[in-house]
Amino acid sequence: SFDMFQANTGVKLEYNKLMIENANYTKAYVDKALRPLVRQLKDHPAVLCWEVINEPEGMLKSMGWSTVRAEMTDVLRFINLVAGGIHREAPRALVTVGSGLSMTANVGGMSNYYSDKNLIKAGGDKLGTLDFYEAHYYPQHEDEMTSPFHHPADYWKLDKPVMIGEFPAFGIKQFGKGFRPRTPLS
Repeated sequence: SFDMFQANTGVKLEYNKLMIENANYTKAYVDKALRPLVRQLKDHPAVLCWEVINEPEGMLKSMGWSTVRAEMTDVLRFINLVAGGIHREAPRALVTVGSGLSMTANVGGMSNYYSDKNLIKAGGDKLGTLDFYEAHYYPQHEDEMTSPFHHPADYWKLDKPVMIGEFPAFGIKQFGKGFRPRTPLS
């Protein structure tokens, strides 16, 4: 999660930065921690999919909100190498990244950062791609332009299925801060 780059959370920021920003550290994590974990859990009936990272845009220098920030190329390489490690260990596993549609859509000036092409270019692992996109939407942070509730799935012009992974369970309405939906939904 972007929380890997948040101060005062009890994490070792310097270690987390190395895991994201240094391919050798990422590969060590994949080989020594992730693949053994996937090996043990890959056939468990409660595992629907593997989410590589939650809201990585939060740790980006260009737009993030975490205390420490990384370059997009480093984050894409990390996602590519982790997804490749999961696919190697569990070829039938579904892999995704939880993110806002503004990071994956191909409409309205938005561009799909997590496309196969971008991920493979960043990390070089042809197996390091996503199987579907996982959209997060909170109206206090984004308006209807990026709302999966105000547009059908085909609107986003994505090359893979999209699942809504996070949203406010009590409806799309005015929260007293941030954006206000023009069309509230219960």
